[in-house]
Amino acid sequence: MIVINNIQYCKEIDAIIKNNEHQFTILKFGAKWCKPCIAMKEEFTSYIKSLNRTDSVLIDIDIDELVDIDEYYQISKIPYFIIYNKEMRVCEFNSAQIHIIKANFESHIPIQNEFILNEDF
Repeated sequence: MIVINNIQYCKEIDAIIKNNEHQFTILKFGAKWCKPCIAMKEEFTSYIKSLNRTDSVLIDIDIDELVDIDEYYQISKIPYFIIYNKEMRVCEFNSAQIHIIKANFESHIPIQNEFILNEDF
């Protein structure tokens, strides 16, 4: 999974979603001062790495670094996630609990199939 964390303008996010060659785009909203964001950071990072997805992009957004980002995406609580399948918003939720994050990701981003060929086949 490609992780982007240097977004400076809301329009950059729109462009990535619109022109993304990947199937899924995940927006993760948080802040450096947010205690739930800090508490889940290590476990979330580990989870994202374990997914080993080649068809997804995660945009990690610090709401304090972008003017009006909370209004642009109507964010009222953080950490907050929005999942896009191509340009269609398929899921949005607020949680710092990794089991809820995993459940939402796994519901809306299907597991990549790996085909294993049996020698007897």
